Amino acid sequence: MKNRIYSLFILLASSYSFSGCNDLVLDLTPQSVLTEADFYKTAQDLDGAVLGIYSSYQARKPRDWAVLEMPTDNIHRTGYFNIGGLDELNNLAFSPENPLFASFWENSYNGIFRANAALSYLDNPTDYAPGKKDQLEGEAKFMRALFYFDLVRMFGGVPKAITLLSIDEAKNTPRASQEEIYSLIIADLNDALAKLPEPSQQATGRAHKAAASALLAKVYVYLEDWTSAKQALDRIEAYGYRLVDDFAQLWSLSNEDNEETIFAIKYTENTNGHVLSTDFLPYFGVTGISTRGSENVFPSWSLQKNTKKTIHGKR
Repeated sequence: MKNRIYSLFILLASSYSFSGCNDLVLDLTPQSVLTEADFYKTAQDLDGAVLGIYSSYQARKPRDWAVLEMPTDNIHRTGYFNIGGLDELNNLAFSPENPLFASFWENSYNGIFRANAALSYLDNPTDYAPGKKDQLEGEAKFMRALFYFDLVRMFGGVPKAITLLSIDEAKNTPRASQEEIYSLIIADLNDALAKLPEPSQQATGRAHKAAASALLAKVYVYLEDWTSAKQALDRIEAYGYRLVDDFAQLWSLSNEDNEETIFAIKYTENTNGHVLSTDFLPYFGVTGISTRGSENVFPSWSLQKNTKKTIHGKR
């Protein structure tokens, strides 16, 4: 009898133990997966979300030359090139299937999605330090404007997304006009200009008031609105930016944060997946700079002549 009671006790204890384990497994929150339900809750979450917008631009930027410069007379491909789709761009044979175009488009809209996500959840946290919420909103709108400015210069009118869209909504979003996209860019930049901190109060590599003014000036130049461009440029001058005396020093690692650089995306080789591009270096590298080179493209002779004139003080 005692043995039966003892066995029953063990059985009940085991059942309770297994039931508890099953509940733990079923109710386990995946610590390694970030979702809308467990993210966007704190100021730190939103800061990370905004940094993710920069990350999308950072991932795209090293190969921007392929779609922005390859079709021009500034560069030409070499016999060593190994980038898929580059020859088509060199020959001005454009098509939607080109992988370089596809990558440019996808990374740009990925960045826009991230900006829209940050803006959509901006009101969730309640622990912002003074001015932090405005700063993050300004950064998100600055980066969204930057992505759209690149897209509108490449493709003209493109789909306009300023909220989070479902897959079906994204598929059915029509192409906006070029004028609508430029209006969005200008509105975002003006709002960013009002909310972003001064350059001296912002971390290096993040957007600030001078960066918003500079991009706004460039937008107005493309629109040939010279009066508005001049007003935006005048604001930049007040922050003390100026051309460096030696043009060649712009490319020195020791001088990367110089008085001429208003906004720059930062890279650190072999950190966070960063790889410094060698697309323009000769195959066997350059002494004192790199021991390797991809030699995909070289600058044209006309561009080299103009660069030499600039370096020799005729800037």
